[in-house]
Amino acid sequence: VLDTAETFRAVVVSPYLSWTTFAVAGIAPERTLLRPCLHDEPHARMELFEPLLTGSAAVWLQTERDLDLYRSITTPPPRTRIVGEGVPVPTSYDPDGFRARHGLGDRPFVLYGGRREGAKGWEDLLRGFCDTVRREDVDLTFVTFGVGEVHIPDDVADRIVDLGFVDEATRDDAMAAAAAYL
Repeated sequence: VLDTAETFRAVVVSPYLSWTTFAVAGIAPERTLLRPCLHDEPHARMELFEPLLTGSAAVWLQTERDLDLYRSITTPPPRTRIVGEGVPVPTSYDPDGFRARHGLGDRPFVLYGGRREGAKGWEDLLRGFCDTVRREDVDLTFVTFGVGEVHIPDDVADRIVDLGFVDEATRDDAMAAAAAYL
């Protein structure tokens, strides 16, 4: 990019927090299309990222809420657009088979798929679910998949199902069977 930036109409970078995004955007900000993937996190408000967030030629956001968050952090460049995100729709899925394979019966469940780590608020999410089940005896199961460690408290172990890393078909079946996503 250092040697050839001027030969490109645009240089697309993502996410804002990645070192490569930060470095490449600084080489040719007038050609940079930033897909920031912002989260409401302290890093987003660091002065270090201000030139990237305000100085890119254009910004590609997924939702109106992303734009609201962006505006709460800084002033978006004039060429900021909500473009959305392509999501392939599965040709088939098997919610009943998923429930049967994982012993879920008919009880509704909420689903979290992704990295189980502090930066994603994983510990708070798990703690919140456990506290709610303990206090309110909510008739709900929590199903999770992805990477990262899951430490399930013994007293709610019958209400939490950790699938670990799953293939695409299992992911699609889980999403089709879930009552809600977290």
